[in-house]
Amino acid sequence: MLTSVLLFIFVNKRFRTMKDRIMELMKKEGMTQQEFAAALDISPASLSNIFNGKTNPTNNHVNAIHKRFPNINISWLMFGEGNMYTDGADASGNKSNGSEFEDGISLSNSGDNMQQLSNASAAQAAAASVVPKEYVKIIDKPERKIVEIRIFFDDGTYETFSR
Repeated sequence: MLTSVLLFIFVNKRFRTMKDRIMELMKKEGMTQQEFAAALDISPASLSNIFNGKTNPTNNHVNAIHKRFPNINISWLMFGEGNMYTDGADASGNKSNGSEFEDGISLSNSGDNMQQLSNASAAQAAAASVVPKEYVKIIDKPERKIVEIRIFFDDGTYETFSR
C-alpha cells in the first residue's frame, strides 16, 4: 500500500505539465495571478489562458519567468526535471549565480542544468530524426516502341503516322 502511494506521488509529480509548474511557482512565491502576471510583465488574460488550458506557455513566457526569477531551474520549468530552484537557491533568494546570455536567460554555472538541457535536446533530436526506411522496388518493363502517332487539327481533321 505504501509503495502504491509513493509511486502515485512520483508519477503525479513527474508527469505534470508546464502550466502546473508555473502555477506551483506562483504559489511558492506567494503571489496572486494578477501579481504574478504584473511581475512577469505579461497580461493577466494571457496567464489565465495558460492556467485554463486554452493556450500553452510560449518561449516569451519562459523568458519572462526566468528574467523575473533567475534562480528558477529552467530544466524544471520546461521539462519537470531536477529541483524547482537552482543549487543553493530557495524561494526567498532571487539572486542569479549564473552567467547572462544575450537573450537575458541566466543558467547555473554548475553544469548540471546544461547537461540536462543537452541530454533533453539530444533525445528530442534523436526522436525527430527517426525516419522510416523507404524501399524502392525497381520493376523492369519490356522496351516499348511507338506504333502510331495521330495529330488532330482545329478544323476537325487529323493525320495518322504509322511505322
